[in-house]
Amino acid sequence: MVLSNAKRPPLEMVYLDTNIVSFYFDQRPEFQLFRMITNEWWAKRSSDFYICTSVVSRNELGRSEYPHKGEALDFLSKIFGK
Repeated sequence: MVLSNAKRPPLEMVYLDTNIVSFYFDQRPEFQLFRMITNEWWAKRSSDFYICTSVVSRNELGRSEYPHKGEALDFLSKIFGK
């Protein structure tokens, strides 16, 4: 099952795996560049794409243990209205 934010016919599709969502919130200094790039892309380009993920990715985030787990799950929930 694929979850999506189907607003309009897509030009291109972006699949959100757990790495993308994790980097969006990661505060470790060694990942600062990844976080900055991910946040910038999301702010400027995400609306240009059909964004999707899978239940597998959502479940993986739910089973993980890291400081920003709740924020990551909320992020996915807001995208997909679930």
